[in-house]
Amino acid sequence: MPAEKCIRISWRFFMQGLMMIPFVTYERRSGDEIVKAKYKLSYIFNLDNFKKVYISSFTSSMWFTMTLFAQEWNFVSHSLVLGALQNFFFSIDRKIKGIENHNIENAGQTMVIGGVLCILIDSYTFETADAIPSTTSYKMFKLLRRATWQRVILGNFTSILVSFLVFKMDKHQGITRKTYPPYLAAMIICFLTAINMQMSAYFFSGSDFDVNHLWGWLGLFTSEQFSGYLYMSIILCFGSFITGVLVSKLFEPIIPATAQLFEPVIATIVFQLVGVQIIPRGLTCIGYVFLLPGIFLIILGQHLIVQRIKQELVDQERSDEVQRLRQWQIQQDLSKEEIHLKLMQVKDKDLIYLLYYQNHKIVPLQEKTQDFNNIKLFCAFILDHSVTTVIMTVITLYALFGDDVRVLVTDSQGDQVFWVLNIISMAFFSIEIIVASFTKSCYFNSFFFYLDFVSTISLLLDIGWISNTLFGVNNISSATSAAQLAKAARASRVGTRAGRIVRIVRLIRLVKLYKQAHQVNMFETKLGQKLSDQTTKTVILIVLSIMASVPMFSSDTYNDQITSYNTGLSSLYLYYTKTPSDDLYKKSLQQYIDFHKKQRYPILNIRYQVQDINLYSSETNPEITNYQTLRLEEQFIYSFEDSQGEILLSIIIDKRIDNDLNAILSIVRTIFVSIVLTVGAILFSGDIELLVLEPIESMVRKVKRISENPLEAAQLEEQETLAMEQLLKDGNLEEIKKKKEQEGYETVILEKLIIKIGALLAIGFGEAGSEIIASNMKRAGDVDPIIAGKKVMAIFGFCDIRNFTDATEVLQTGVMVFVNEIAEITHAIVDQHIGQPNKNIGDAFLLVWKYPESDTFYDEERVNIYADLPVLAFLNIMSAVYVSKKLVKYQQNQKLNFRLHNYRVKMGFGLHIGWAIEGAIGSNYKIDASYLSPNVNMASRLEAATKQFGTNLLISGELFQILTPKCQQQCRHIDRVLVKGSLQPMDLYTVDVHLENINTRGCGKDQFDIGNLTVPQKKRMRVISRLQRNKLKNDIFSCKSFPAEKFKTNKMLYAMRELFRSSFYNEWNIGFNYYIQGKWEQAKCQFLKTLVMLSQHNFIDGPSNTLLNVIKENNDKCPINWKGYRVLTEK
Repeated sequence: MPAEKCIRISWRFFMQGLMMIPFVTYERRSGDEIVKAKYKLSYIFNLDNFKKVYISSFTSSMWFTMTLFAQEWNFVSHSLVLGALQNFFFSIDRKIKGIENHNIENAGQTMVIGGVLCILIDSYTFETADAIPSTTSYKMFKLLRRATWQRVILGNFTSILVSFLVFKMDKHQGITRKTYPPYLAAMIICFLTAINMQMSAYFFSGSDFDVNHLWGWLGLFTSEQFSGYLYMSIILCFGSFITGVLVSKLFEPIIPATAQLFEPVIATIVFQLVGVQIIPRGLTCIGYVFLLPGIFLIILGQHLIVQRIKQELVDQERSDEVQRLRQWQIQQDLSKEEIHLKLMQVKDKDLIYLLYYQNHKIVPLQEKTQDFNNIKLFCAFILDHSVTTVIMTVITLYALFGDDVRVLVTDSQGDQVFWVLNIISMAFFSIEIIVASFTKSCYFNSFFFYLDFVSTISLLLDIGWISNTLFGVNNISSATSAAQLAKAARASRVGTRAGRIVRIVRLIRLVKLYKQAHQVNMFETKLGQKLSDQTTKTVILIVLSIMASVPMFSSDTYNDQITSYNTGLSSLYLYYTKTPSDDLYKKSLQQYIDFHKKQRYPILNIRYQVQDINLYSSETNPEITNYQTLRLEEQFIYSFEDSQGEILLSIIIDKRIDNDLNAILSIVRTIFVSIVLTVGAILFSGDIELLVLEPIESMVRKVKRISENPLEAAQLEEQETLAMEQLLKDGNLEEIKKKKEQEGYETVILEKLIIKIGALLAIGFGEAGSEIIASNMKRAGDVDPIIAGKKVMAIFGFCDIRNFTDATEVLQTGVMVFVNEIAEITHAIVDQHIGQPNKNIGDAFLLVWKYPESDTFYDEERVNIYADLPVLAFLNIMSAVYVSKKLVKYQQNQKLNFRLHNYRVKMGFGLHIGWAIEGAIGSNYKIDASYLSPNVNMASRLEAATKQFGTNLLISGELFQILTPKCQQQCRHIDRVLVKGSLQPMDLYTVDVHLENINTRGCGKDQFDIGNLTVPQKKRMRVISRLQRNKLKNDIFSCKSFPAEKFKTNKMLYAMRELFRSSFYNEWNIGFNYYIQGKWEQAKCQFLKTLVMLSQHNFIDGPSNTLLNVIKENNDKCPINWKGYRVLTEK
């Protein structure tokens, strides 16, 4: 190994160290106290610290020394590339130790192994005698005249060995960067490496340290070397500064590690362009194309894993910080402003919280993220940048026209320059494909991915080292036979045709680049992008199919030009004119005929025109076809003429085989084109139908369904969610993928928006407003919400939250949550029992159970069963509110308990049946869909009367009359009253319940405790609930289900009613009959008895108390005008 090479590297590092001095000075002055402490001489020359930095410099000098040694035995590019595999060994080591690798790392490992194998095989099979002229005086060529084992062992394997050794020692590089500040570490490493390289020159290369020698110890200061070293060192210094110091702070280790790959690539290209044969053959080109991107992928994968680990640590720190703040807030009773000021003192700069105080929780509303640090976003930014687009456009234009320009403007001596440019283009295209696969989620394994892959691989045909090997051009010598030459020429023509066809694929890149540039300046919807991609894809397939079919259906593809007819004809004429009767002529004629019998076109006639004699025809040989029976296009004439153009000898050949072939090809071509056009039309129409027409038709169908049944709109979204879960359960991944892909299309978004609007309308207007929605959606023209009402028959339920005024004053803004939590329970249970929530009036809810008026006369049993549902619904609401875990917090609220002792959420219920007018109430500015009827008001009065009777539920006598016998058995007749505004007295009934007994029996289960469920699970539960509701409705209307049976089967209902036994009802009925008959003294005794019977179980019977008070107000005597009822004082 010459000493000058080591000394050259030594002075390069020395000059770089000098260039780093200004940066070191800046780093020391601008650094904090920690940095300044590391600049003290005692710290710099500390034995442990200095040992670490020296090992790093020794690693660098060892790499250069062994690489320079390897260059003495092999190609320079091989030594540099194979010497840069440290990251590959690092990745393999992590995989052997079971440490997680990124997926793209595994791909990079495969590519590196393939690339190294290609280089080793090429080095082993390289023949220096053929590639390097023996007369050359270039030193590098002479050094390459080594034995094969020397090139492989001392050259390639030495480079691989130094990569492995550097990988083993490379951990000290990271330790050094942590020990010293970056600029100081870089400067010290440069000076120490310069000293190490001087030592290498002395010990390994025999340098004599001659001051005056050109490459001696102080040879730098000779005028011949100083300017060159200075210029090179400035460039290298700033390059190292940019890639190794500044960029590494943002993208470490991806950029610095990748920058090491550029030196062998650039050196290879420069040497090739100046005419130095540094790339031996096409196999090495393939090796570089695989190896360099493979190393890049490994580095990228390592970087992504490091970034993910850092992000996980940051997330953990953020989670710990939030948990700490929440714990701190729970312990402190501070105002919102005090909490905000406290949280602004958080030192975590990656986390910005704007917080509010509610229910002892801290909620982060905004989080600062640094998306630009995400390498994936950065790569996408670079890929879509206008500069990248311009560069790739230029390279694509070269890929299209470069080979034609090569043929047009250069000879064979300039081919290699174009071949190197083709390799560079292929490398750029490969990097683009890799980066696009990494950054674009829908690109890898897509149509355009394979299109780009094929167009990139097609560049191999434009690289002479590869194409000449494939088509056997390199094996053609002067001794090659004419048949071999023809075969090689034929293969070359096939390759040229294939290249021209595949070149069309490269043209697609221009279309893609144009679309990317166009999309930058114009917003494109996802649907438009998908439709555009599908259209482009279809056009590409059609064009490629037609282009591929042109040579396929051309007869020239299957025919080789035959020249023996003309050349043999001249020889035959000479034989005939000189010795017409000689055996030599006859023998020549027979050979001529026999030879062409084996060809495609048999000879039909040979005629000597001078004497008008047929030398060979159907007359002389009956087996021959008479040419006169053939069409003109089926025969062809070759002739031999004299100098004056007169025909001397002519032959006629049979070309029917070509005509038959053309006819077959024409038929097949017509069929093929028809198929292509048909398939193209189907694809075009199929894309439009799939992406545009079908979604529009689906929207129309859903709008029609909403217009027919507006309430169905509230169910469509849940039904689609359930259908998606069913697909997932069935394992239909293809259909799921299709659904997921379509979710971003604007038509799908619009379709979901229609469903949501319909659902909001259905929820806002309710059952009463469904007719308004339906009539306006069916009718064209302006919206007319004020339509005529219609008479309906229904059971009206009214419920009210007790002590609502006090709760409002205490809860303030929280009262909305309070009401909605109760409404959630009330509405859900009413819906389960085939009812419809209609109106929310602050603390009260109007609930409706409609049924056809005709059923009252024609299907009394159906009405009886249906009437049981409101009673069961209200009983279930009572129990659900009592056991609700959400409502427990109000029971524990200190302020509510201070105002209302032992506060618990309670509700009152009233039920009545009758007619009502259903319709819109209001104006064009605001309407409410509701019911107008005295029967609705009656339900409200009954609910208000529950406070007077001390019960939770009051049922009118009209409703009681249509209940089923089983449900009537659960009711107690508690009074007969005359309501204000009514002329007929009304019987009042109740269903007695003891809610505290639910906890005693341990059967209280909160069916609305769904806080732990996910959103899809909640949707699924709603869908199942609606399906069960619809089934119950069908069973009720077909008289297959009897809700009153739940009084025995439902555990909570049974527990609520367990206290009220038949003995109690017997005593009550006796007393109540006395009360109606006017025997109030006897009635009082009975009511006192029933009151005592229940008070033994800590339950106060409200109806008993109420009637006792009525009797007491009249001095225990029945009024003289008593008619069996009293006037209800509660409105």
